[in-house]
Amino acid sequence: MFRQTAFVIAAAIGLAACMGPTLPADDPRQIALVKGECEIYFAAERQLGQAGTSLTQGCDPSYASSTADIAGTYGYPENGGTAYSETLYRRMIARGMPNEMAMQISKSKAFWDLVALQTQIYSTL
Repeated sequence: MFRQTAFVIAAAIGLAACMGPTLPADDPRQIALVKGECEIYFAAERQLGQAGTSLTQGCDPSYASSTADIAGTYGYPENGGTAYSETLYRRMIARGMPNEMAMQISKSKAFWDLVALQTQIYSTL
């Protein structure tokens, strides 16, 4: 029992350490990340033909006019994914996006541009 408890505590500490610094909600870099993510959700809603779904809940309606390229033609970067790409993929599923669509979008230019932006922003913190 002690080993299991110690493992859980160590895992939680490890995950917290991986989280790293966070940006305030009003920081322009954080706003850019939220905008990029919401643009993906609005593009997915258009592709599904369903407006006002849980995909865009909490997103600024002004992002709805975006033309995010969510076609799954981009593929994966040679260096593989990041913790953020996995988090973003899981958030799409958690918002109710169909698994097949989330998989398609995870191979899109919009998805990997957002991952690159997040990587660039957090590498300077």
